Amino acid sequence: MTDSHYVINGGWEDSIANLQEVCRETGFDAMIHLGDLTDGMIPLAVTKEYAARVMRDLDTLQVPVYLALGNHDSNYFRGNPEWMSEQEQSKHYLGREKPWYYVDFEKQKLRCLFLHSFNHRESIRYGFPLEEIEWVKNTLLAAPAGYSVLVFAHVPLLPEMHFWSKEIRNSCEMLEALEEYTAHGGRILAYIHGHNHADQISLERRFPIVSIGCAKCEDFKDKKPEGAVTYDRKIGTVTQELWDVMVVDVEDGKIDFVRFGAGEDRRVCAGAQFFV
Repeated sequence: MTDSHYVINGGWEDSIANLQEVCRETGFDAMIHLGDLTDGMIPLAVTKEYAARVMRDLDTLQVPVYLALGNHDSNYFRGNPEWMSEQEQSKHYLGREKPWYYVDFEKQKLRCLFLHSFNHRESIRYGFPLEEIEWVKNTLLAAPAGYSVLVFAHVPLLPEMHFWSKEIRNSCEMLEALEEYTAHGGRILAYIHGHNHADQISLERRFPIVSIGCAKCEDFKDKKPEGAVTYDRKIGTVTQELWDVMVVDVEDGKIDFVRFGAGEDRRVCAGAQFFV
């Protein structure tokens, strides 16, 4: 799930009820939220209250919850003076010193990286700090033998998959770090992100890059990167919802995104894409 953008009477209560029911029937291993818990344009105390409400609700699924920080989670937008620094966000949302981290699923031999991809104090706000890229290199090299890797972030990896700016800070360096790992025998199943409020898959790199649509019920189709897909949404219908149950087949390198709500099921396969 990504971009829930919690507001009062915005449909979140339906979303968590549906998540709870599907979790009861299927049994999730984990819940992943790719950022923008709230709109982040109101007094900081209210943003924290709304974000805490979303996280408390996700905790009712009784599975581990993993969060990648989104740009709106900084509470920065529309000149809001009550913004949080990257360190403050990391401590508040993640309970960590740094806003990037990894989680291992030992049974599946899967290492999941959760990246940080926005800093409004940089001249190029969207992107990755060099310190994080160095951490990615070291974390990939330290992965146990035989492990596959999934990478999660809020912002897309490629500038051409981002409407809001022509450049993503250190995008080339991050891409090089990930592709170098695969070139030396490592296996990255996919890079999965939110932010665009649209579905999209890029198969032009050494691993699929997958965009997930917006969980909040909204229906604007402009301001989207070329090739992205958005869907008609309407409150009170199944299209009000949009999130995926992600089924990872590590052995065969396949990921099925089973859509709940607006949109379609999708599948990506590591190694089946076109290289540039």
